Amino acid sequence: MNAVFPDTVVVSVHGSGASVTEIQQLVLTSNLPTVPGATGLFQLAFRNQGVTTTTPCLAFGIAAADLQTALNSLANVNSGHVVVTRTGDGTAAWGYGYVYQIAFSGNLHVGLSNVLGNVNQLVVFSVGQGTCSPLTTGIPSIQVSTLREGQPGYAYDVFFVGGSYGLVAPLAIVTEGTCVLPIQWTVVGGSARRVQEILVQNPATAITGTPSYKLTFNGVTTTACVTVNAAPAAGATAIQTALNGLSSIGANGVLVTQDIDPIRAPNGYIARVTFVGAAVAGNVPLLAVSMATCTAFASPSSSVTINEAQRGAGAGNELTLSTKYTGDTLGAMVVAYAVSQTFRVLDELFQVDEVVVQNPNNDIPGGASTYTLGFGGPTATLTWNALDTDMETAFATSLGVAGVTVTRRTDSAVAPGGFVYTIYYVQSIGSVGTLVATETFTTATVTATNIRTGTNTNLFSPTLVPLALATDSTTATSFLGGGTGLSVFKPNGFLWSVLFDSNIGDVPALIGATTSTAAPLQVFDNFVQGSPSSAYTATNLVPGTPYFMRVSASTAIGQSPFSAANTIVPSSVPNAPQNFKAGYDLFANEIQVVKTAAKHVLEVQQVTTTAAVISEVQTLTTTATQCSLCIAGNIAFRQPTVQVITVSALGPIVGSGTFQLVFTDTVANAVPNGQLTYPTYATAPIAWNALAQTLKTALTALAPFTASDLVVTRTGDASVNFKYGYVFAITFVGNRYAGEVLPLRIQDVTTAATVACPACTACAACTAITTLGNVGYTLAQSQN
Repeated sequence: MNAVFPDTVVVSVHGSGASVTEIQQLVLTSNLPTVPGATGLFQLAFRNQGVTTTTPCLAFGIAAADLQTALNSLANVNSGHVVVTRTGDGTAAWGYGYVYQIAFSGNLHVGLSNVLGNVNQLVVFSVGQGTCSPLTTGIPSIQVSTLREGQPGYAYDVFFVGGSYGLVAPLAIVTEGTCVLPIQWTVVGGSARRVQEILVQNPATAITGTPSYKLTFNGVTTTACVTVNAAPAAGATAIQTALNGLSSIGANGVLVTQDIDPIRAPNGYIARVTFVGAAVAGNVPLLAVSMATCTAFASPSSSVTINEAQRGAGAGNELTLSTKYTGDTLGAMVVAYAVSQTFRVLDELFQVDEVVVQNPNNDIPGGASTYTLGFGGPTATLTWNALDTDMETAFATSLGVAGVTVTRRTDSAVAPGGFVYTIYYVQSIGSVGTLVATETFTTATVTATNIRTGTNTNLFSPTLVPLALATDSTTATSFLGGGTGLSVFKPNGFLWSVLFDSNIGDVPALIGATTSTAAPLQVFDNFVQGSPSSAYTATNLVPGTPYFMRVSASTAIGQSPFSAANTIVPSSVPNAPQNFKAGYDLFANEIQVVKTAAKHVLEVQQVTTTAAVISEVQTLTTTATQCSLCIAGNIAFRQPTVQVITVSALGPIVGSGTFQLVFTDTVANAVPNGQLTYPTYATAPIAWNALAQTLKTALTALAPFTASDLVVTRTGDASVNFKYGYVFAITFVGNRYAGEVLPLRIQDVTTAATVACPACTACAACTAITTLGNVGYTLAQSQN
């Protein structure tokens, strides 16, 4: 390959030359003997060679030959290359069902096959829905599993490592057969390509007519509307052409593929947009959908949404020095391996203090509601519930400490009834001093604690960048080079980061094995150390008795709300057969049959997994080139409030039900005693499946808000994966509502006043939310 390609490639090969057939298992069971409906019960979807195809509706108990014909008739499967066998007779001994073994064995005689090796698992969908009919009697259970993963005869990994490579087109075999080449984007030029998905779907019915839409990127909208019901190849080409025509993307800026997905995009498709151009490198913003001047959908259940499939990434903040590494200690005489040291930029070590106001009894009087802060000299007087901006002003005017950033939050565990203030002295180099709090409250307390001591060493200068360890950006270190020019050689190698996503807990360190002539290999364990999950097993349950359970998680912050109640019916192994015996017939040879029977009890298995809490750490990095004279300017952090509205149900939601959001504002009155008023504002009715922009419009129509105060996003597709609903995230980004915002209240026609919420009332203008089979639904609110 190096003789053909314009730059260096590295090829690795795996396999023994003998492929292994993948075997999957389809299990059909029921709680009763089944009577089929008018048509088949379910469908199967199979993704192969980048294309997804589906079978027609298949009957419960379908013959093995008929299932084999249906799978071999798929457009992305070579005919005759899938073999199906069936066991079971539909009786109680087989759970009133059948077991199918599906072998992707290929052509057993000669020729090529596109189903040999490790293929995707079959997916069950549309069970008793759409064009498929539910069973007349019996509740079915349909499960697909992989008994043995297939392996190809040989697999070749081609790495385009040459410096001149950017976007490399997929390889293809041109002499014979079809190239099965899964393409995955890797890091190129210091950034990872972003991939977004356009989901067109209708969970209820097929999309009819020729609806269309436009796409917007960075404020620029496509000129032509993209037709929804175009063929996959034509639809992908139309989207790619429209996006590459935008001035904010440019020619050859994106690549688009299109495929169906009956689970995530029922009755529609998913268009996958990969940003490959230089102008759209890194983590670019999401595309936006516009229906203006385009043909609308015939059904209100149809929608077009944007999803982020893979985030883009920018270059890191590592520095590689160009002089020789001469040992592990200063003044070392022995020259070690001629490789460059790697560092991170040292974190800014300014002082950080924390002030905790505890008011567990809520008994701070109005006339004595202040306390003082100081450094042993002048003091600043603050009310017990002062805003973060009030404390920043007090530090600047009363204490003479400018450039202080303060955040305020509530914490029921650390500061019951009060607040936790974190004070960052971002413009004061070194130690500011010991902060002292003084108060005269009865039972309430105010405590000042130093979180991090400031330091004025290892600072940025016009000719110096402070260095830190590559593994710890808070620990300063030194460059150990001799100051001479680097010898003539080219260091080369690879760095792999291994993430264990299915091995729970602390996994033992990997062990590198290299030959005597190979480059050295070093393994760094516990870059992020895993921790085992915790689980609770309920014991002493009576078989056959329904139990209702709900769970709640607790952390250092406090207790979480309880989950929705879930019901289980435990089962056990039946007792051994009793009261039977066997004997011999003295007059003739007797064949005795001993039959044992057991009551059929459905087994209910519950797998509970939990994960330890890992605090998120966000790092702000400032970098400077060797040519820059200084770094100047100010920065500030603020974590906006994000409130999440979740619409979910135990079954599909039908109709056009609506709900209402009630915003409670916090307004200071004119009396200087710290009292607040809390006026409320109710939105107009909002559809349960409203677009994100529709929900934002309803909120910004309220008096307290402007269009720039809120950012609303919506995730979900009303499928079973999202509990038949949607999740709306409302971010309060405007300066008018910085900091904590009171929870939004959700009301619909069933809302009534409770002890916890005496102000709750039914929404008279709303339409009732209905579900298939009148199962329960939930309107929930949460926030960070």
